[in-house]
Amino acid sequence: MYNKRRRKEGLQLLDLPDNALAHVATYLSNVSRALFAISSPSVSKLTVLSSDAKLWETLDFGDIDKNLAEKLKDNDIRYILDIIDAVNNTRCIKLTGCVNIIGSGLSPLRGSIVLKQLDLSLVGQHESPIGF
Repeated sequence: MYNKRRRKEGLQLLDLPDNALAHVATYLSNVSRALFAISSPSVSKLTVLSSDAKLWETLDFGDIDKNLAEKLKDNDIRYILDIIDAVNNTRCIKLTGCVNIIGSGLSPLRGSIVLKQLDLSLVGQHESPIGF
């Protein structure tokens, strides 16, 4: 049955089937894909997040917009690390610009034997911390 409310609002991204959203997500960087998955209330997280462990070897939050990086909190990071099984898959995490991370969101990494690098820099490489 056609919904009159839908006609006014138009098609919403989350109205698409999970498999279509998963296909679209393959064009995103791995960090953007993870953020898309945790921000979508109705999308199957495991559908959007590929089970390909190679994809999750490096998570570089320096690749996302600085305004978004500044808004991320420990709960966001924890959720991403949990659903990608970072303790077994992730070798390098760069939280560049994630100024609201205090560390509790990194608890899913406890006991990891694959993690080699954890970068908690507040500014990107070759950037001034003063903002000039």
